[in-house]
Amino acid sequence: MDGTIRVMATGLRYRTLSLNVTANNIANANTNGYRRQQVTAGEFQAYLSNRIDSDVTPIGNENRGVEATGVYTDQRFGSLYLTDSMFDFALDGEGSFTLEGAGGGQILTRDGHFQVGADGYLTDAQGNYVLGENGRIYVGQRGYIWVSEAGNIYVNGRLTNRFMINAPGRFNGRVLQRCLERSNVRPLDEMMKMIEDSRAFQTYSRVVATADKILEKTVNEIGRV
Repeated sequence: MDGTIRVMATGLRYRTLSLNVTANNIANANTNGYRRQQVTAGEFQAYLSNRIDSDVTPIGNENRGVEATGVYTDQRFGSLYLTDSMFDFALDGEGSFTLEGAGGGQILTRDGHFQVGADGYLTDAQGNYVLGENGRIYVGQRGYIWVSEAGNIYVNGRLTNRFMINAPGRFNGRVLQRCLERSNVRPLDEMMKMIEDSRAFQTYSRVVATADKILEKTVNEIGRV
């Protein structure tokens, strides 16, 4: 009976993580360029039980439950849509824009919803600088920016920089201006996944509660004997 509780506990841990990941997908359903995630599952290595008598006699394998083996990121592209801002960009192809984080490290993103900071440099909504191959991308407060599909940046008709695009190998896609990429989350699928996890969680919880009562009754009756 203790083994039953242990196995159900592994299921509870897996479903809890899966619920958290699914809830995060739903929360980011409208986040530009977001990639949905999913928990992958596997079984713990089976445990061989033995009976110790005059010899060690194998009894059989014992299932030790399920474990989360990792979090898979769905790399399928989201759909593209047009906007009215010349500072909105989308990547049509494999790759990510590169940002300079607050600590100086680099951040990769598919969200090309950029703006011009007070110092005239291109940033994301959180104030992280957008990087080009020549460093931070300077636009100026009143500059007109045009970007070619190759990522070349022209300010007032003059080539000033080129987007630093992180891609596997050479970037072979297109940079599209006045365009953004939606997330690849399908809210209805995520809601169905959440319902599935919730029902499984409730089932495991009921089994644990029942097993605990049986174990308690067994211990009490043995104590009376």
